[in-house]
Amino acid sequence: MLSKYPEDGLTHYNRGLTNYYVKNYIASIADYDACVKYKPDCAPCYFNRGLSFKELGDMAAVLRDMDLALQYKPAYTDAFRNRGNAKAMMKDYPGSIADFTTALTYTPQDTNVLLNRGLSYFFSQDLSKACLDWRSAAAHGSRKGSSLVKDNCPAP
Repeated sequence: MLSKYPEDGLTHYNRGLTNYYVKNYIASIADYDACVKYKPDCAPCYFNRGLSFKELGDMAAVLRDMDLALQYKPAYTDAFRNRGNAKAMMKDYPGSIADFTTALTYTPQDTNVLLNRGLSYFFSQDLSKACLDWRSAAAHGSRKGSSLVKDNCPAP
C-alpha cells in the first residue's frame, strides 16, 4: 500500500501498530512520525507513538506525545492514564495524581487507574488517600487492590 500511497497517514498508522505489536518500537515510531506528517491532527498516532517511546524508556517523549494526543482529543482517557504513568515513573507524583484524577472523571471505576493513583499517593506519603483508592479498586473486584489494602492499610 505504501508503495502506491506513500502519503496515506492511515497506512503508516496501521504499519506502526504492526511494528509495535512485534516489538519493533523504532520502526513503529518512524511510522507514526510519517503518520503525523500527513495527518497532524491524528490523536491516536501521537498516543501510540508515545506507547512506543514508553517501551524504550523515554518518558519525556511519552509526555510530549500524550500532550499532543490531548491537544487533538481533550477527553482522551487513555492519554491521561499513560501520561500519569509516565509522570509517576519520573517521580512527579502530584502530576501523576492530577492525570489519574482526570482519567477517573471519564472512567470512575477503572481499577488500574485507582491502583496507580493509590501508588502515587503512597509514594507521596499520603497513606489515607492511597488506601481509599485501593479500597475502591478492591470493591470493584481488583485482587491487587485487596492485596495492597491488606498489606498497607489500617482497618477502617
